[in-house]
Amino acid sequence: MEKRIYDFLDKTVGRKVKCIRTSDNYYTIKSENGTVILYFNHFVDTDRIALFRSPYICTMVSGFFGIDEQESTKYIKYWFGDVHGLNKVKDILKFIPSHGK
Repeated sequence: MEKRIYDFLDKTVGRKVKCIRTSDNYYTIKSENGTVILYFNHFVDTDRIALFRSPYICTMVSGFFGIDEQESTKYIKYWFGDVHGLNKVKDILKFIPSHGK
């Protein structure tokens, strides 16, 4: 099932993303087609990060594959991490232009 979900995400969401600053230390990661993949907040003073899933993409995967949203969230998280080489939560900071790639 993992391969089918990953293929679906590759084709439906795509692998190219952009990070948009929505307000002070709040960011949205979207695919080129505009699908929101996740949101995050970078607490600069403590260097902590809070990640939030996109309800839209989780519901889409859940409905298409007949799995619950928790399971779809897990697949999306691992797909995104695998595609972009993310090993730790802090690796998400590479998408912020000022942090570089």
